[in-house]
Amino acid sequence: QDAAERGTGAKQTAEQKTRDKNSGSKVAKASNSSKDGRAGASSYTGSVSAIGDSVMLGAVPSLQKDVKGLSVVDAEVGLQVYDAVGILKSRRASGQLGSLVVVHLGNNGTFTKQEFNQIMRILSGVDKVVFVNLRVPRSWEEPNNEVISEGVERYPNAVMVDWHSASVNHPEYFYRDGYHLKPRAQKIYADLISSHLDD
Repeated sequence: QDAAERGTGAKQTAEQKTRDKNSGSKVAKASNSSKDGRAGASSYTGSVSAIGDSVMLGAVPSLQKDVKGLSVVDAEVGLQVYDAVGILKSRRASGQLGSLVVVHLGNNGTFTKQEFNQIMRILSGVDKVVFVNLRVPRSWEEPNNEVISEGVERYPNAVMVDWHSASVNHPEYFYRDGYHLKPRAQKIYADLISSHLDD
């Protein structure tokens, strides 16, 4: 499947416990969608960049349809958080970060509080950072989601898209590994992200 994922976006250079019970929590809920699962493109008009692993990589075509300002996507098979930190530093140094950045990391291993803080320091000049939490049947799912949900509460320009809650009861969204997305689920994933960019 890795080869297929690489073919879809091929290292795009165009590359639990959530706090959602309170009405004031910084969590994006699934929006009402049309029959085919697509709620429509985001009306956000600013520049957007995104970083993630193979889960995001498979959904890049859907994200590009929904998010018109998406100009830079660094989505790679097997991307770890510590490698993503270096990519974000490079994008910042070259002036290629969007005014809004989407981050979906932690599917392939641990995501620490220190790494979250490091990412937010790099993105300190960004208007909004949208973190997507995880649905991955691995031991690090819950601790990583805690890091994300607690992290967005500490930073005023950070919010969380609750992909875990939107997908946990939908095994039909996933291939046999339990976290890579089937084509229809890629559209639902992109919808959930894009619907929150306008908030």
